[in-house]
Formats: sequence, structure tokens, C-alpha cells
Amino acid sequence: MKNISLFFKIIFSITLVTMIFMATFSFENYDTVNKQLYILENEKFTSIAKTVEPIISINHSLGLESGYKNDIKQLFETHPEIIHVTLSDNTMRPFYEAKQGNENDTKQLSKDNLYTLKVEMYDRLLNANSGFITIQYTHSKYLYTIIDQYNLFLIRMFFLFIVSIIILSIVIYLSMKPLKDLTKKLSLYIPGVQLEIVPMGGKNEVALINNTTIEMLKKVEEELQKRMKSEKELSHKSRLESMGEMIDNIAHQWRQPLMNINAIFMNIDRAYELGKLDERYLEDNILEATNLTAHMSQTIEDFRSFFRKDKEMETVDINEIVAYSFSLVSSVSKDITICFDKADNLSISVYKNELIQVVISIISNAVDVLKQRDIKDKKIFVSVQEYPEVINIIVEDNGGGITDDDIHRIFEPYYSTKHQYGGSGLGLYICKMIIEEHMDGFIKVYNTKIGAKFIITLKKELL
Repeated sequence: MKNISLFFKIIFSITLVTMIFMATFSFENYDTVNKQLYILENEKFTSIAKTVEPIISINHSLGLESGYKNDIKQLFETHPEIIHVTLSDNTMRPFYEAKQGNENDTKQLSKDNLYTLKVEMYDRLLNANSGFITIQYTHSKYLYTIIDQYNLFLIRMFFLFIVSIIILSIVIYLSMKPLKDLTKKLSLYIPGVQLEIVPMGGKNEVALINNTTIEMLKKVEEELQKRMKSEKELSHKSRLESMGEMIDNIAHQWRQPLMNINAIFMNIDRAYELGKLDERYLEDNILEATNLTAHMSQTIEDFRSFFRKDKEMETVDINEIVAYSFSLVSSVSKDITICFDKADNLSISVYKNELIQVVISIISNAVDVLKQRDIKDKKIFVSVQEYPEVINIIVEDNGGGITDDDIHRIFEPYYSTKHQYGGSGLGLYICKMIIEEHMDGFIKVYNTKIGAKFIITLKKELL
């Protein structure tokens, strides 16, 4: 019933209800009328039999055979429906029979059309039963005429019902056509595209629905225009905010390499003053500075493509990623012991530059903490662990850990524990976004007995 149109549902419902009513009404009335007519007909002949019984009984008691014969003859003449009259004694032995019509007419009457009525003859002189009168009769032609007329009436009612249903269907169809046309137009409605719906006059339900729909569509279009305007403004604002955030992120990522480059120049200057500046020393420092500037350039490219969906993953060796990250922070970590527990031939498909950026950021944070707290035996422990479905990169320091107030918030944007040292609070936030949103992994931090432990978890097969 779900896919049947409203028009056919209405017609089907009306037809079904009316047919049930008509069938019940016709059957009950037909049966009642027929029974009533037959009862009246039988009562009529019962009354006739009771009327002629006293006359026939008196003639029979007096032995006047000609008298009761004349009575029966008059009965035939008066009531042509009476076919056969039999007079019998108390033992039901007939002593007189009379028939109306010829033999063939009597035989043509079926048992269904022939009825029998038996009445006692009463001898009023002796106050005793003197025999029986048996009358066989058929119903009058008038009865069958009435029944035929009633049947014709029912047939006419049936045809009238069919015509009424047809007329009703046409009226409903014409009434619902505007609603059907409106439904068809609404099914083709596309937001932002003007839909031509003609207003309807009158106050009927269809006109009300049509005109209400027009008003609703106008409001929808107005709201759509307002929303589009608002979205443009938000898009413009978001673009400006994104540009500002990107510049802020680049500045944050450049701060450490610039400090490293500055340290390289200071080392060259110091070596020159001490007379230790040779060609090999100069080449090593220039190479280190070159790598840092290349990394800074790559940082810009990384942020430009940060939200692009067409970036391609690279299959890399995790050991090489970590070792390369060490080299980029080597100039500021010369007094720090870095212990690296490598994994054997462990490769994974990742966004290479983004993962390097994450490892550098976490190691740089550890270096800063060790220097700020002036730890004597500064150490950073880095290890790569392989599991059936994931790979963990673990970075742990011996800097004393993170306070309880800060450890739950260090991945929030612009939340920093190093404001007095120029921290922007974006480094760990960007790390978390890269790992969780771009690489479908997760990053966590715990406090150990000696310091803070960062665990980067990556799936072996990234989607």
C-alpha cells in the first residue's frame, strides 16, 4: 500500500465500504422481504381455509354432498391459486377429491411451487372432529410480480452504485489533480532554482496547501540566500584565520631551526677565533645549515598542502625517519645523550615530511625541558617497537616529567608551559592533528619515574 497513490487509496476505501454496506443491506432486506411476503401469502390461504371449513363441515355433517361440492367449486372460482382440495375422514382416508385445471397444468407445478394446508373439519352438532380438509395451492402471481420488482430495484441500485463510484472518482481526480501537479513540481525542486507554482483561488484544502507551499518555498529561498551570504562571510573569515594560523605555525616551526642555524654560525665564529676553523669543520657546519634551511623550506610546503586530500604516502624506514630528525636538532643537542633503540628493517607507509615534523617537535620539546631545568646528565631515549598491527615510536626524557595541571592540556592549541621562553602552544597541537587526523593513529604522553614519555602509535596499513 506504500506505493499506491492517495487517489486510488480514497477510491478503494470508499468502494470497499459502500460495497460492504450495499451487500449487507441487500441481503438482509431481500431475505426479510421474501420471508414476509411468503408468510403473508400462507396466512391468506390459512384464513381462506378457516373461512370455508365451517360451511363444508356443516354440509358434510348433514350428508349434503352437493353442498360441500358447490362450496369447493366456488372456492376454485374465487381463488385460482388453489389447485387441489381433498376431504378425508378421521383416519385420513379420502372420500372426496377435486382439482382445478387439467392434468398437464398440475404436473408442470414443481414441488417447490406447490404448498399444502391441512385443516380439521369440526362437527358442531356432535362437538367432535369429523375429518380433514387438505388444500394444495400455489402462491399468487402478484407475489412473484412483487418479488421480480424488488429484484429489479436491487439491480438498479447496483448500477446506480457503479455510476456513483465513477462520478465520485472523476470528482476526486479533478479535485486532486492540482495537488498531484504540485507534488510533481516539488519532486523536481532544487534549492536556489526558481520553481513556478501558480497561486490558487478559493479556500478549499487543496488551494490552502498550494498557497501555503508557495509561501514556504519563498521563506526557504530567503533563508537559503541568507545562509549562502553568511557562509561566504564565514568562508572569508575562516580563510583569513587559516592564513594567520598557517603563518603562526610556520613561525613556530622555524623558530627551532633558526636557533640551530644561529648556533652553527656562533660555532663557526668561535672556531675561527680559536684558530680551529678548518675546511672539514666548515663543510660539516655548512651541510648542517643547508639541511636546516631545506627543512624550513619543506615546512612551508607541508603547511601549504596540510589540508589537501591528494597527498601521496611514502614507504619509508622508521629508523631513517628518526635518525634524520636527530640530525636536524643536532646543533642544539650536542650536550645531550640520545639513546636510540632501532628496529630491524621496519618500513611503513606514511606522510614522510609530516612524521619528521612530529618527531622533531617532540625531541625539541625534550631538549628545551632538559636545558631549562638544567639537568646534569641530560638524556633522551628513543625506541621503535613493532606489534602485529601497529608500530610505536617512543620518546622519553629524564627531565622530571610534566605537572599534573599541564599533562592533560599540552595537546590543546595555544596552551604552552614555555610562554616565558617564547612558546606559542602550537607544536604539540599540530603533532596531535597530524598523527590522529592525517595518519589515523594516536599520540599519548605519560609521566615516568625520570621524566615524560611520548608514544606515537601508527597503523601498519593506513587507509
